[in-house]
Amino acid sequence: MNIRIATTLFALIAFIALVPIAAAQNPVKVGDPAPRGDVTLVDGSILGERDTADKVILTVFWATWCHICMRELPEFQKLRDRHHADGFEVLAISVDSDSLPVEDYLERSGLSFPVAMRTEELKSAWGPVQGTPLLYVTDRKGVLRVRHLGAADLGELERSVVSLLQAERSTR
Repeated sequence: MNIRIATTLFALIAFIALVPIAAAQNPVKVGDPAPRGDVTLVDGSILGERDTADKVILTVFWATWCHICMRELPEFQKLRDRHHADGFEVLAISVDSDSLPVEDYLERSGLSFPVAMRTEELKSAWGPVQGTPLLYVTDRKGVLRVRHLGAADLGELERSVVSLLQAERSTR
């Protein structure tokens, strides 16, 4: 086999082998289906796929060392309290490397929404987290409708949530 053909063949095989790895590293985008599946929460319980079916979900990637996150998580709790009965849920996924500060924070905070640690499966499903907080809002059909990195405009976030809750209630 000539060297040029061998080099081209090797490059093609390497490209094909790396495509799944590259795809797993790309963050999900607005319009994509949200990653699905069961999530193990910090308290050891499981948030099942059925628990989130037919709900508008705010998924927030956060960290205990993120000052913006610490300010916003209680606000997300208030948002959940206002709209939970209408089918809204918050799922907070910590990017901390250790669960102890997360558990300590949860003990003190009084948050009642589900909280998980970012696992390898979640990293693969959601892609990289370029910063915190990183917010995704998913509609009842499981499609990502909002992606936001950094401090949220809480009024705008609530308007998006309410709009999705109302729009989808009227089509049911």
